[in-house]
Amino acid sequence: MEKTISFKLQMYDKTDFVLGKYESVWAAKPAFKEIVVLFRENKGLVYENESKQTKSASSSGSKIMARDNMLNLAQLVCNLGITYASSTSDKELMPKFNFSPSELKEGLEKEVSKRCDDISKAALPILDKLIDLGMPADQLDKLNKAVTDYQAVISLPQSIINASKSAKEDMLKYIAVCDDILKLRLDKMMLLFKDTNPDFYNEYFNARYIGGWSRKDDSDIEGNEEVPEV
Repeated sequence: MEKTISFKLQMYDKTDFVLGKYESVWAAKPAFKEIVVLFRENKGLVYENESKQTKSASSSGSKIMARDNMLNLAQLVCNLGITYASSTSDKELMPKFNFSPSELKEGLEKEVSKRCDDISKAALPILDKLIDLGMPADQLDKLNKAVTDYQAVISLPQSIINASKSAKEDMLKYIAVCDDILKLRLDKMMLLFKDTNPDFYNEYFNARYIGGWSRKDDSDIEGNEEVPEV
């Protein structure tokens, strides 16, 4: 899906570039000019919503990074906690650290966060023992900060998630508008320039082939029986 959109935007940019290159050819035709302006307006709205969607998506990426960092820090504490509890035959301490990587991240976001926080609290009374086993002296400080960071990220308002969804829906809506403008209006009117400005005509359709636009669509253009050479 994302790759298809990327190709689509490349096609829009290439087509717009060709339109700009030959503006002197079509500028005196009001109807054609009006459609170009409409295409550019909607193309701008596509990019505007694509930018919003990308920014919102980055929030999700930040959440994943914060979670993974927290889990990695907690896992070392767990492993050394298990080692210490086993060596001292402390059956009460063992369950506080006995988590596999999959068990550590199991559950809802807040449950995972609390589990890592509980591990840090359980490790504090035996910090010196864990350091003796090789744990970095600042491991718990890092884990506590990671828990705080993750809690902050998962507390982001639902509006951010909704904004991402809304922006993507709007982007797809304006992509559909741009496609209709190109296929049903500009492509059809390009026949005006086939004989008088063949360079413009051919470069325009070459640009339109980028992003998966099928050559067979060219046969839909009234009076155009030949597909322009690429």
